[in-house]
Amino acid sequence: MNDDQLRMVNQLCQTLFQSPDASQRTQAEQQLAALSKPESIAQLTYIVDHSTEPYTCFFVSTTILRLVTDSWNAISPEQKLELRQWLFAVVAGRGAQMERHNVAQMVSALCRLTKLGWLDHPMFQELPADVHRVFLQGASNQDLVVIGLMVLNQLILEVNQVAAKRTLTQHRKTSVAFRDACLFDIFKTALVTLETIRRDPTSVDPRVVEQGLGLALACLTFDFVGIFPDDSSDDVGTVQIPSNWRPVMIDPATMQLFWDLYPALRAPRSTECLKSIVQFASVRRSLFNTEEERQQWLSHILSGILCVLKNRSGLDNPENYHEFCRLLSRIKPNYQLSELVSAESYAEWIELSARFTVESFINWQVTSSSHYFLLALWSRLISAQPYLKGEKPSRLESYVPEVTQAFVRSRLELAQAVVQSGGGMEDPLDDAEMLLSQLESVPVLARSCYEKVGPYLLSLVNPVLQEYQSGLQLQQITQEVHIKFQILESQLAWLTYIMGAIVGHHVSGSSSVEAEKTDGDTTACVFTIARTVQARQLMPGALQSESLQRLESAILYFLQSFRKVYVGESSMPCSKVYPRLHELLGEGMEDHMAVLGFIVNHMVHNLKVWRECPRLIGETLGLFCDLSSGYSSGRFLLKLESLRYMMQHHNSQEFPFLDHPINLKARTKFYKTLANLLFMETVAEGAFEQFMLPLKQVCLQLQSIQQPESFAQPNVKQAAVGVLRDLRGVCASCVNKHTYSLLFEWMFPAHMELIHRCCQVYGHDPDVTTPLLKLLADFVHNRSQRILFESSSPNGILLFKESSKLLLMYGEPRLLAHAQNQNNPGWNGGQQAYQLRYKGYSICMNVLARSLSGGYCNFGAMTHYKDDALDRAVDVVIKLALTVPVDDLLGYPKVGMAYYSLMEILYADHCQLLCNLDTPAFLHLAHSLEEAVRSIELNRQSVCSATAAVGHLASFYMVQSQKNSQYAARLNQHIGQDPDLFPRVLNSIFNVVLFEECANQWSMSRPMLPLILINPNFYNDYKGKLIGSLPPERQMKMAEAFEKLMEGIEKTLEPKNRDKFTQNLTTFRHLAKAVL
Repeated sequence: MNDDQLRMVNQLCQTLFQSPDASQRTQAEQQLAALSKPESIAQLTYIVDHSTEPYTCFFVSTTILRLVTDSWNAISPEQKLELRQWLFAVVAGRGAQMERHNVAQMVSALCRLTKLGWLDHPMFQELPADVHRVFLQGASNQDLVVIGLMVLNQLILEVNQVAAKRTLTQHRKTSVAFRDACLFDIFKTALVTLETIRRDPTSVDPRVVEQGLGLALACLTFDFVGIFPDDSSDDVGTVQIPSNWRPVMIDPATMQLFWDLYPALRAPRSTECLKSIVQFASVRRSLFNTEEERQQWLSHILSGILCVLKNRSGLDNPENYHEFCRLLSRIKPNYQLSELVSAESYAEWIELSARFTVESFINWQVTSSSHYFLLALWSRLISAQPYLKGEKPSRLESYVPEVTQAFVRSRLELAQAVVQSGGGMEDPLDDAEMLLSQLESVPVLARSCYEKVGPYLLSLVNPVLQEYQSGLQLQQITQEVHIKFQILESQLAWLTYIMGAIVGHHVSGSSSVEAEKTDGDTTACVFTIARTVQARQLMPGALQSESLQRLESAILYFLQSFRKVYVGESSMPCSKVYPRLHELLGEGMEDHMAVLGFIVNHMVHNLKVWRECPRLIGETLGLFCDLSSGYSSGRFLLKLESLRYMMQHHNSQEFPFLDHPINLKARTKFYKTLANLLFMETVAEGAFEQFMLPLKQVCLQLQSIQQPESFAQPNVKQAAVGVLRDLRGVCASCVNKHTYSLLFEWMFPAHMELIHRCCQVYGHDPDVTTPLLKLLADFVHNRSQRILFESSSPNGILLFKESSKLLLMYGEPRLLAHAQNQNNPGWNGGQQAYQLRYKGYSICMNVLARSLSGGYCNFGAMTHYKDDALDRAVDVVIKLALTVPVDDLLGYPKVGMAYYSLMEILYADHCQLLCNLDTPAFLHLAHSLEEAVRSIELNRQSVCSATAAVGHLASFYMVQSQKNSQYAARLNQHIGQDPDLFPRVLNSIFNVVLFEECANQWSMSRPMLPLILINPNFYNDYKGKLIGSLPPERQMKMAEAFEKLMEGIEKTLEPKNRDKFTQNLTTFRHLAKAVL
């Protein structure tokens, strides 16, 4: 590269990063693309050596980082070593003069290169020592110290993350080797740096403080066991410190160093001190030789916490506050309650922690994000109370009631503040994940002191409820009254959620009679709230109130919790809740049936009132479905008059939500629940006909519409979609031969014509075709062997012919549309393509796959009598599948799963049909299987289906070749266009087995044997190349591994021979992995 070319590169880089013109940036990127190849590494290094332009340096560093990551195997070992030396020299020689972001990119490239080559050459393992020698040892230049610490920081970060295109096994080997070789020395370097900072924090360069603390934290949060590469410190409660770290780790001075630095530094550096202390608090128990050592360690931690609690040092910063709460929450998971109470400072610690928790709940405006950790601390302490032995008291009973009550009060204050903010604050009631995480801990606290918390809750609910009830008498609703309603509804919602969580935490047989009576008190209170809410709904504009919707959601949550504990055969007869409810609420609550009737009436009311709120409709149907699914509760429901009425009048007049377009998806669940109840006992044909009468009336009305343009009207479309979803719900509940036969006889032939018309008129509209195809996919699915016709019945063939007809009616127009639009850029790919085409295609694949695997249709008889329904169905679905690019098959999980499941079935039982495809189509299917075998994007089930399909294809090819049949000739014609197909697939499978995790080893073994028998020459070549690539001392062991693979294997595909090969593969993989 000459000076003119260098100037041009400088100009292009400046244009790429600075030009406001997008076309100029694109043109510069295209011209610089020639440098983004592995063979251009020498030019890239030359550019940095001879240029001082910051944009040029940034371009080169990012390009080298990308090349190292994406083209590792394309770079020769010599180039890697030269690049490593050059990067280190640049960072050491010019790093102090470079911009910080350019230094960071160069350091990232150096560390990525070091990590990937760690096991390849000793030079890569010398980087930490080189950094210490060049940057840190006796260095007076603060810039060099900062860069040295930055390199070590980045190196740990790189090693601790799984690299792209690297397996977890490869990551683990590198991680463990790095840990054993140099991580401890790096940690000691960090401690030396922190000791320098502690002596005089103000005189040390802030960058050194940042990098030193970051380095210590990176060491402590390292994935020491190599199995949790992502955020291991948060996911794992115990830090697996290596044993050789023990002398430094258990030295009190080490942890004290961080306790001393915490008050001396400002955030975010002080926050990093706390994060490191959290790791110290989580050290594994086995690191300590004696219990005395561990008790001293715990005392040291508690002393540090007490110092912070007393002095409140740093807690005015939100990040410090949050991390300190996290530290408190990590105490109990790592120490037994008996160990805590044995600590000298326990009494003071528990008192100050309780006071701190109460203050945190009181000051919820600035501490709400930390409440989860505080609740977790107290719930864990309480959960351990029953297992505490010895005479030393835990003192928890003195503080838990106050903590619990403070939390409840804070929720009421929060509810009021959210409403008064006028939308300026987010409502936690809308964050389901956070809400449930808090509700998970509260009942543990409340149940431990229920005799105090229960009455306290009721004392809070009653005045709020009375004020809410008095508001219902108002004739005029002003803005002020509206806001007051919102506050009261939000407060009642919080209280109802809390009471629901407490009632749901009841464990049968473990609670006292008084606790059950208190449950009865809270239940009666919520039932009163539910009745009051129904009265509130009659007020103008009430149904549009979000706060009222949240309150209704809280009531449903309570009813769900009550169902789990008190609705069931074992809990109902002996429970003290029902007499208490009768005592408090009087008539209408005589026994468990009356209470169940109240719940059902409330659900029915919701389905009638909240038709424009899909969230509440969904939650109500969820409760209804759960009640109907229980063996006892379902039968209790059938005894209720209100439910029997519902079973006969489930039309849109009784349940208006059925007619609202926003609730179309809920209709399936509604009818699935009703059908579950109907089929809970043996149902007669007359009863089934009576149940289906509302659906039959809709079907007859739709069938009476003769004109296509009338059938295409929006109201007709909505009715058609609704009935399709309803029928799918009924079909989903048909779980045995009797119930399925009832539905089949109802559908055939009376109502199939309606489905045909829907497909003809709305074949272009996914809003109709998706529920139609899903109904068909469920209808042909022979789960639990429910589709079982008599031997003299033609229904099996009739069912397949109908599904074949519908597949053709849907598929042929789609293929015609594809032919007309395939050159349109907007037609292929993107989310729109999935919604408009791929989703329907995948359901078609499921329909065909379930039909072929159902076992209720004799396809041989159809072929014998020249019935082409099978051929045409397979042809149209294959053609639909061919329109989906392989990348989209891999990118859309549901499409890929449907496609590869179908391929497995087709190649297993209908390979003759696939042989009759034209060669491009056949090879497209084969290449899609090849891509799936080596894909890292597909889920395991799809990969297993693809490998099984490959095995069936290879076995079919081998068997037909031995017979010299017409299919063998046809296959040879196809494969002749790509003779390396089978060798490539075998090569991919070997690579998966030898170099990846291979969780589905059995699946991989099935295609390997026929592929080896078909391609013996390639197998021998692969074996020879792999053995030859190893050092001489390992070659003999690898040769022995290959001998074990084929030991005792015959040239047949008999089941016994296949099983023998699968066993051999396990031995082979074990031996080969040890060598590799």
